[in-house]
Amino acid sequence: MSGTIVVGYDGRGGGEAALEEGMRLAADLGCRLVLVFAYEPPARAGGEVADLREKLKEMGAGLEVAAHDRLSAAEVEHELVLIDARPANGLAQVADERDARMIIVGGAGEAPLRGALLGATPHKLLNETDRPVLVVRSGS
Repeated sequence: MSGTIVVGYDGRGGGEAALEEGMRLAADLGCRLVLVFAYEPPARAGGEVADLREKLKEMGAGLEVAAHDRLSAAEVEHELVLIDARPANGLAQVADERDARMIIVGGAGEAPLRGALLGATPHKLLNETDRPVLVVRSGS
């Protein structure tokens, strides 16, 4: 193995695009993929935070099943990490723990100002880590 690549994965368009690019790079570089699903509920979730947190954690666990067959068929060594953290914080933390070569996340191609105002994960991630960050645009 030639290192680790961390991929932000949520099973949606951007996460799927990041996974595809991560699979390609992992195969080319001989790296292990670590898929990260961060599931901290938004602060505005109110009093049902514990229920929402549990549902998000269950959703993340289901993603492992969905991605496992694809990664195994591609013969890419991998694991899924579920972390109770905001996405950018969780990705940076796991990347540091694994001494990752890079972090790959999906992006929908939003304008930089919109990303800054809405707090898009790719924008926040650039401020959370000193590791290379690859943002892959999704088609959706």
